[in-house]
Amino acid sequence: SMTKHYAELGTPLIRNSDILQNKIKKDKLIYLNREFDEDNKGRRLLLNDIVTVHTGDIGVSAVIESDLDGCQGFATLNTRIKNQDVICSAYLCWYYNSVKNIRYAISMATGDGRSNYNLKDFNKAIIPIPNIEEQQKISNFLSSLSIKIEFVSTQIEKTKAFKKGLLQQMFV
Repeated sequence: SMTKHYAELGTPLIRNSDILQNKIKKDKLIYLNREFDEDNKGRRLLLNDIVTVHTGDIGVSAVIESDLDGCQGFATLNTRIKNQDVICSAYLCWYYNSVKNIRYAISMATGDGRSNYNLKDFNKAIIPIPNIEEQQKISNFLSSLSIKIEFVSTQIEKTKAFKKGLLQQMFV
């Protein structure tokens, strides 16, 4: 029913398929026209909100960053932290993506074929909340590791391509 509101430009729509662990894929975003967005402004996602997949790859979560502030997320589970001095969005997102929490989400899944993670079960999850300084240390450390892993993965792919090129030149 939303497809009639798609537009070339407008407000980004975050779908379950756009959400990866701690990141949103932006290369294939769909946009909603301004009128539909304005009619549904109460559903806008804001900076530091967390979106969680509820159908498909359930439990996977990402934080809304500044470039997506004001986007829409109709088919996602959305978390808005009212007091960032008590709970850090980045920490909570890392917890949502933890093996423990993903296992919980999967154990609560319903549906045939495609799994669904219901809001009532999502809200029942018990989340450890250390003090804000500890949350920030944890999220900064995990983010730093993630950046390093991504860098090394890119280097590995470049090295594989280089190796492939050398092998092609050797056996021509």
